[in-house]
Amino acid sequence: MSDTMQEMADREILRYAVQREMFCPASGKILDVKTAVLLMGEDIRPRIMHAEIWDSIAEEAMVAMANLDLTPEVYDGRVLFA
Repeated sequence: MSDTMQEMADREILRYAVQREMFCPASGKILDVKTAVLLMGEDIRPRIMHAEIWDSIAEEAMVAMANLDLTPEVYDGRVLFA
């Protein structure tokens, strides 16, 4: 596996967020880097959640942020740690 520096940094960003929060604020489930999603960006308060929560709100959230001219960064553990 040949990871770029950006991929390694993205995994560490998600790992740090999971370690700080430990539980999904929306579902109460224990967070794991392989099933967590971190949403953040300029002018966006970082939000960590279980992937199931993200899947249920992703489309609506992305449209709402686009309407506000916000560009989110989505760190999905299912992708980063696949």
